[in-house]
Amino acid sequence: MFGRNEKIKILTILLFWLLALPHWAVAEWLCPRTLQTFATADECSLLCPGVDCIESGTYMCSADTDGDGENELYQCQQVFRCPLGNYPCDENNRCSIKGSCTEESTTTSESGSCEEQEILICPNPEDPDCLVWAYVCSLNGTPYQTLSECQENCTQTTTTTFYRCNLTDKTYDDYSTCQSACVETAVCTQTWQCPIEGGTECIDMGSPDNYEDEYTDFSYYQDDGATDPATGECLGQIYIFNGRPMMCRRSGIQTGFHNCCDADDEVVQELNNQLTSLGGTFAVISRVKDAISLASQTLNAYQALSAGASALEVASNFDWSPTAINAAITAFNNGESVTNAIISALQNGLGLTPTGIITQIALNFAMDFAMKILFGGCSEDDVMTAAYNELGLCHYIGKKCVKKLPIVGCVQKANVYCCFNSKLARIIHEQGRAQLDTFSGWGTTDYPDCRGFSPQEFQMLDFSRIDLSEWYGDIETKTQETIQQNLQQNLENFKNNIR
Repeated sequence: MFGRNEKIKILTILLFWLLALPHWAVAEWLCPRTLQTFATADECSLLCPGVDCIESGTYMCSADTDGDGENELYQCQQVFRCPLGNYPCDENNRCSIKGSCTEESTTTSESGSCEEQEILICPNPEDPDCLVWAYVCSLNGTPYQTLSECQENCTQTTTTTFYRCNLTDKTYDDYSTCQSACVETAVCTQTWQCPIEGGTECIDMGSPDNYEDEYTDFSYYQDDGATDPATGECLGQIYIFNGRPMMCRRSGIQTGFHNCCDADDEVVQELNNQLTSLGGTFAVISRVKDAISLASQTLNAYQALSAGASALEVASNFDWSPTAINAAITAFNNGESVTNAIISALQNGLGLTPTGIITQIALNFAMDFAMKILFGGCSEDDVMTAAYNELGLCHYIGKKCVKKLPIVGCVQKANVYCCFNSKLARIIHEQGRAQLDTFSGWGTTDYPDCRGFSPQEFQMLDFSRIDLSEWYGDIETKTQETIQQNLQQNLENFKNNIR
């Protein structure tokens, strides 16, 4: 059994723990990319690379100040506001309003009683003729000869003047007292104010509950038709030059205000220059996909280790490839940076050899991708869409909102495209669809129409009306030596940028 002192100590510890528990449980920092919350800024920065974490209580508003039709975000200012109206707050954060007094009056009427009395009507009280009987009003002592006359006139009217305060509705007997007392005082409340006149109301950007997703579901574009179990051939509708909807996020809160659709760099141009000579677009893009996926998995595994996960816990994640896991664990245990982990995973996972030119190009691009996800806040889908578009494989549909805040409006937009596996397919679609009545545009940003041509539609195309000069002009090659030199330079640049 515990003694009295031990019980007091235990209760004190429990009380302290209960009081402290809300502070431990409340997340103070928000990762805008994933909408995950973290207790500290350091933890959020570690697990949310490429974007600035937002502290809870960070209020912002929006306004279109440059006239481009799109609202820009602005930091709200903390101010004290008088709840009584637009009145100033003093140094004690109190405000007051002076009212006015108006004169009012009330009239009351009182009826008296009539009593028969003997009254003296002349100076000599000894003279019997001086004493007569009359009816006397109790209010003013006036005599009347008859009772009815007395009752009719025995009334008194009184008028009372007072002064009413318009703020409190209280009344006072004199004007000066009313004027002194006719004041209403209140405590000013702390609130947030948009610094831009005409801007929206302020809203907490650090609260994940305030964010709303706009509809974005492109899952309806997938190979889900019936197939022949013996041959694997498609038994449903076959489409030629089939495309699929893709999107990349523009500069916004989820991307750290980095434009993930911007892929105008030498790495993508290197891909473009090698498409024809190295097996076509499909072979190169396939390896680029593998490289990007491997880089992303390595980064996630390394971040999990940095956040305190054990090597066994990381190795148990079946969503990550063994190559990515081993590279992350080895680099982390050796005190090496995530940069080295990604490079090691790419080199080992892609089987880089002197003759593996396609792999080298994919490695080049994957390193560029790693830079973007580490410092730019871009996702795999963002970078792949940007690469497809830069390679000339995509047709632009439009831009749409993918994340918004009520009142403030859209805080993250994305470009939506129909992308194809070759530039030739995109050119034929852009010029061929206009020849067919079965196509009516490219759909909407929520439901892009990226389907390919049916065999019947493809046969109806007049290729003499399709200009392929853009495709012919891209047929160029580079030597293996040039590609390997570019690879080595990209490796050095990648390491130097991380340091």
